[in-house]
Amino acid sequence: MANDAAAHPIDDIASQLDEVTHNGDATFGDVISTFGRTAFSTVLLMSALVLASPLSGVPFASTVFGMLIFVIAGQAAIGTQTVWLPDFLMRRTVTADRVAKLQSTLHRFGTFFDKFRRARLRGVVGRAGQHVLFGICAVAGVFLPVLEFVPFSSSIAGAGIALTMLGVIGRDGLFVLFGLPLVGGALSMPFFVYSSIFG
Repeated sequence: MANDAAAHPIDDIASQLDEVTHNGDATFGDVISTFGRTAFSTVLLMSALVLASPLSGVPFASTVFGMLIFVIAGQAAIGTQTVWLPDFLMRRTVTADRVAKLQSTLHRFGTFFDKFRRARLRGVVGRAGQHVLFGICAVAGVFLPVLEFVPFSSSIAGAGIALTMLGVIGRDGLFVLFGLPLVGGALSMPFFVYSSIFG
């Protein structure tokens, strides 16, 4: 789980990515091992950012990333110390070119993030609060496959989870307060659509 925030937490993630691929391609397991105790929040942030992007419109993307979010957030919620994923995922190769593109995005994103991040509402993102937040993300992951049928809803959920993880990584509870309503709103959209059609 996230330690106390560094001065530039998102830039630190990008720098760690550079270390793991400086000799070329790496496996997903190598990437996770590099992040250590921050791997949970970091991988959840990256997964959520993919969901928030236009890639969420790819068929079954919400299902795949929903399962990933559920597995990782669920482990964090119960206090697991290291990320476990199936061997076929841990052995999957991540090319240096893709990591370089991700680094560039993270550096730009980190500069923007640092302008707004402050030490606010620390109790929300404290140790006990993190367990609750990871639990909420795990529940969201279970329901993400349902959002396949409602356009843009998975992108909204992804943005909400990303904001929540930014709050955890940056130790700024205000981001969490913006993120959780987005997650809740996205997950409720299928029920509103159903009630509008059949209610």
